[in-house]
Amino acid sequence: MEGTRKTVLLIVALSSFVIPFITSAVNIALPAIGRELKLSALLLSWVATSYLLSVAVFLLPLGRVGDILGRRRIFLLGMIIFTIASTSIFWVQSIFPLLFLRVLQGVGSAMVFATGIAILISVYPERRRGEVIGLIIGATYTALALGPGLGGILIHHLGWRSIFIISLPFGLAIILPTLLFLQPEPKIKRDRFDLIGAIFYGIGLFLIIYGFSVIKEGYGLPLLLVGLLFLLFFILQERRTRTPILDFGLLLTNRLFTLSNLTALIMYSATFATSFLLSLYLQFLRGLSPQSAGFILLSRRAVQALFSPKAGSLSDRIEPRIIASVGMGITSIGLLLLNSLSQDSPLLMVIVALVILGIGFALFSSPNTSAIMGSIPAQNYGIAAAMNGTMRVIGQTISMGIATLIIASIMGNLQLRAQTGGLFLKSTKITIIVFLILSGAGLIASILRGRVR
Repeated sequence: MEGTRKTVLLIVALSSFVIPFITSAVNIALPAIGRELKLSALLLSWVATSYLLSVAVFLLPLGRVGDILGRRRIFLLGMIIFTIASTSIFWVQSIFPLLFLRVLQGVGSAMVFATGIAILISVYPERRRGEVIGLIIGATYTALALGPGLGGILIHHLGWRSIFIISLPFGLAIILPTLLFLQPEPKIKRDRFDLIGAIFYGIGLFLIIYGFSVIKEGYGLPLLLVGLLFLLFFILQERRTRTPILDFGLLLTNRLFTLSNLTALIMYSATFATSFLLSLYLQFLRGLSPQSAGFILLSRRAVQALFSPKAGSLSDRIEPRIIASVGMGITSIGLLLLNSLSQDSPLLMVIVALVILGIGFALFSSPNTSAIMGSIPAQNYGIAAAMNGTMRVIGQTISMGIATLIIASIMGNLQLRAQTGGLFLKSTKITIIVFLILSGAGLIASILRGRVR
């Protein structure tokens, strides 16, 4: 049994490394992709956006499919789809096949994200849940930390296509052990998959995320409102069907599950855009090179990768709510420190703030995920993992939307340069204040969520 557990841990850890690694490396590859394919800035932005939207739209429905048909089947199929789509990008010569394959990558990623953690905790005892979740989250943050640096090296020596072809050996190292050593689960007897609900949900979430990302444009708000209308249709459909994708009774009656997911949404909303803001601050206001700025920003990811496994193990002995709440409090301290930035602040101060944010997020992420997975019965693990992932993507979108909207409102169409540094700092401080308010609300939700054990 212990051998099977270690095999599952290795398989899920590898998948949790390779997908985020390629995702983070793509951001470094965008300029090279744009030059070779002769893309406008708008089309180039869709190389990144199409993938994120695809993941967000498909996570929850595919989590439900995994609970019905068996998580091992969906995980394996997702890894196959991701590997084929990534490898196929090596041969693309124009933007639209690239966008199609990026969407396909998102579908495969959603299938893996929605089932990987669920498979893992189903073979490990409850007393080790936090430990193994912490190891997986540590693998994810390690990939995010290494992606820009190693991706840049690959792009420099082998071209941008190399970051996609690397998925082939990783994919085979995941697919073959899954086929050989993981036994399929028996199908759960359900009447059907709620396709109508899935369509309402997918359209609604797509319009909300995209509408919020372009909220400063004239069409952003209408898209957002139409998306909310489709989500209302989704809720009505789920309340009347016998086999819902998302059991709203679970959200209404399980305070621990609901508030833990809400806390995750708030945490990502309050922190994700800080790296974006600091990247601009370091390069445009402080005159650092992209490489130097990248090394400074790496400090946060490195701390998260180091502390996440420790935080996960700690949550097996101490109530996860306590550790996650401490993490949110530490994150607020980091945000406060960032809010005091000036144009000549010591770079050491920036690094200290990033380290504090990294520690806070590490203490939050693993215990909060453990709380979500421990709050519901095993037959709903796929939905729980998918909900957690969906909260992450929506939170990231909200965070970037808040930052973009505030910067656009204060700076307008002014280019970012030393002369406009004062306006940018003003925008950053207002954004951080909004993030601090969100962080405070998240801390309250975290404390009130209840106990796992």
